Amino acid sequence: MTRPVNQAPPLPPGPPRQPLKTMREMASDPMAFLESLHRQYGDIVSYQMPAGRNCAVFSSELLKEVLQEREAIYPPAHPASPFDVIKAPALARTRGEDHRRLTKLVTTAFSPDRMEVFADRLAHQVQTHCQRFRPGETMDIRYEFEQLAWNGCLDALFGADGPQDPGIARPILRTVKLKFMLTMLPAGGILLRLPLPFLVRALRAARELDVFVYKAIRRASDPAHPGHDVASHFVRATEQGLVDWTFRNDREIRDELYSLLFAAYEAPIVLLVFSAYYLSRNPDVRDLLEREADEVIGDRPMRGADFARLRYAQAVCRELLRVQPPAITMVPRVALEDSVLGGYSIPRGTVMQVGASVLHSRTDYWGENAGNFRPERWLTDSSGETSGCPAEHAFVPFSREPRACRGAHFATVLMVFALAGLARRVRLEPVEQELPERLSTDVAFFSGPILARVKERKERQHTPV
Repeated sequence: MTRPVNQAPPLPPGPPRQPLKTMREMASDPMAFLESLHRQYGDIVSYQMPAGRNCAVFSSELLKEVLQEREAIYPPAHPASPFDVIKAPALARTRGEDHRRLTKLVTTAFSPDRMEVFADRLAHQVQTHCQRFRPGETMDIRYEFEQLAWNGCLDALFGADGPQDPGIARPILRTVKLKFMLTMLPAGGILLRLPLPFLVRALRAARELDVFVYKAIRRASDPAHPGHDVASHFVRATEQGLVDWTFRNDREIRDELYSLLFAAYEAPIVLLVFSAYYLSRNPDVRDLLEREADEVIGDRPMRGADFARLRYAQAVCRELLRVQPPAITMVPRVALEDSVLGGYSIPRGTVMQVGASVLHSRTDYWGENAGNFRPERWLTDSSGETSGCPAEHAFVPFSREPRACRGAHFATVLMVFALAGLARRVRLEPVEQELPERLSTDVAFFSGPILARVKERKERQHTPV
């Protein structure tokens, strides 16, 4: 039966209209929720939240449409409130020409020559931090990896040691996540205008962090300062003729730096925590990782140039990003107008979700072993090809252009060095055998400490990988 010419396409299929139940399911276990939607309803699913209609997409073709080809129709949805820590549009919220120019500014902050400096500093930081892992101890690896990611990001963005406790960032990150949850409620916009405790805590934390950040911005204006950090790049890039973007004041620089900081430092925590579980469950992978660390680094200090030679560690990193993507969904999008996607109607105002965790586990994209942890899928063969990502746009740990994560390579270098740095010293055995739960509103998606026993690794291996 054909549809009449003037009749609009139907809405995407989806579960019964039970908005509060749907919201609870998504908040309690977002990965399981998305997997269930895809399994029951297919590649494009409509579901109701208390504040309105949502739509989730789970295919590489639809992802390409939403994130790239029709990005102007489906821009990122960033709810605003009077209590926002970041007021300026920043890269995440700009559009059109402003987005193009600001993208160039941020991209050049992580240019190859600057990344050489960052890589050397990260190598030193990772090596120093790995010395904290002493055999025989039981450690909270969530905190340890949070500390490592925090220090690495502060050094790269601000060029100096900052507040030592990464806990200062937690209220701000929780606010970002809780805001998205509140906007799913009918009165969410009104609630965000009230001095709710989590909003007040975030502003208090930001004021404390501001002291350090504004000091870094002022230091960047000093010609005697080396200027390798991102703050210095933001201050100097325009006058050096590198970009045609100018911040109007220090507050805008601070907001862009905050945007990068809070977008960047969670991914390494997620990946490194899960690495302890997947490596302990896959001793053959762990052995190869240790062997490569011995062969490439040995007993000498780690250097930035080691990254290119740590091919297996890079493969382990990519496979961890596949099986446990830091972002279970991409940043939500909102339909600015009525549209048609995948043969279905998408009403104006629909919140669009791209299910990264589902894309990363589809057997029609990754093969029947999609559920297995196989870093080898990312290694090149004699022809230079990999079996890693057979479907275009099926691997999106850092989103896609035009809004791909600009610090993706920086985060990858940090994660690879941490994997190799630990592999040449110790082994981590999680106390709990089950994978930790990932919650929508907790920092790095984990609630509470995650304990692991630090064990001696076997003798150094010198057989090439």
